[in-house]
Amino acid sequence: MSNVLSEEKKQQVIALGRLGWTLRRIEQATGVRRETAGAYLKAAGIAVRPPGAWGRRGPATPANGVISDVRGAEAAYNAFLARLRKEDKEQASLMAVEPLTLKQVQELIDPAQTLMEYFVTDNEVLVWIIEKDKLNFRRVGLSKSDLAKQVKTLREMISTVGDLRELNAASTSLYESLVQPLLPFITGKELIIVPHDVLHYLPFQALMSADGRYLIEEYPINYLSSASLLRFTKEKSRTMGERVLAFGNPDLNDPAMSLRFAGIEAKEIKNLYPESTIYLEKEATEERAKTLSGQNDIIHFASHAELNENDPLSSALLLAKSDKEDGRLEVSEIFGMDLKASLVVLSACETGLGKLSSGDESGRVNPCVYLRRHTIGCCKSLERRRQQHSATDGELLQESQDDDESGSATTSAAIFNPRQRQQRSARPAWDRGSGDAGEIATGEI
Repeated sequence: MSNVLSEEKKQQVIALGRLGWTLRRIEQATGVRRETAGAYLKAAGIAVRPPGAWGRRGPATPANGVISDVRGAEAAYNAFLARLRKEDKEQASLMAVEPLTLKQVQELIDPAQTLMEYFVTDNEVLVWIIEKDKLNFRRVGLSKSDLAKQVKTLREMISTVGDLRELNAASTSLYESLVQPLLPFITGKELIIVPHDVLHYLPFQALMSADGRYLIEEYPINYLSSASLLRFTKEKSRTMGERVLAFGNPDLNDPAMSLRFAGIEAKEIKNLYPESTIYLEKEATEERAKTLSGQNDIIHFASHAELNENDPLSSALLLAKSDKEDGRLEVSEIFGMDLKASLVVLSACETGLGKLSSGDESGRVNPCVYLRRHTIGCCKSLERRRQQHSATDGELLQESQDDDESGSATTSAAIFNPRQRQQRSARPAWDRGSGDAGEIATGEI
């Protein structure tokens, strides 16, 4: 073998191999090179799972051997997590479920904030309304199947040219189910929404009350995929600088994958931020993303993405290939990047979405972007949840920067206000308001 591992490190590699981890993930988690890890796994008789191979079956193993292997793997993995908790709490939080207590959540939210955490069951939606000094709980009589249909309908209406009255009706229906019953318990001036399941795909800011006002007109809105992330995003919030690294329309060797507005969008960013470094088409490589991202305040990806529901850590932003990299910037790789940015923008072609499903893979991808900036990163992640008019993201960056400099949390939310966006834009009438409804901010604003 090319490298000799300590007994402890060897057991970690073997345990992760037995759990079905790929060599890439084992390398990210343990620091052991793929070649070395592969050699040890081969010597232990463990087949290595190639990327994206969840669900493939290997040769049958006797039941007692399976039980013994599982127990051994669990023990080694638990020992690995225990050590990781001491060395890197943020990384450990991404590998094991360690929720905060109610008291801890309340200590982290500001007096002017209200946190709304949703949980979707087969027959109803459960909602916890948490504020600094109180907790309320409500049940919403909406089944998972009906909720999924309504969310899908609203998404389709937002992303396509449709009847505005039908869009408003769909938006109001969801508002009356998911927001209106909670209003008597909301005293905060800012909302933190923690969605679950299909609600990861719902732009709450675009929900409209019966009097015709969007929710974003009443409250600034932030999103988190888990309330437990509060402890990390609070620690890392800081003023946004002006060094921008942008990747536009990466060359994916397929003309059908070309993004019409992405190159224009990246060039517009250069006009807004003179210190920007822009890479387009063949120059927009994964290698550059890994090498340069840690040196910039804002990172902008105008590219395609692939979300893997079965193995979220294999989900990836698609960039141009190079001699050293395959062009897939996977979530597992992002965890290992030393990011210091305050804002990451995922723009064009539904980079925040896959198909409408449980939504958990969407929540898993979001944290990877705003969590990893050396320890915990990019406190803001601005997502474009639609395909059309991606050229307007450059405007969003300027508005976000203006709001950041003003220090006003209220004006930050105006970026996502369909009415204010309507006033600032000369786009066609059908796209004023509804077209921007899918833009969301994840993390601390």
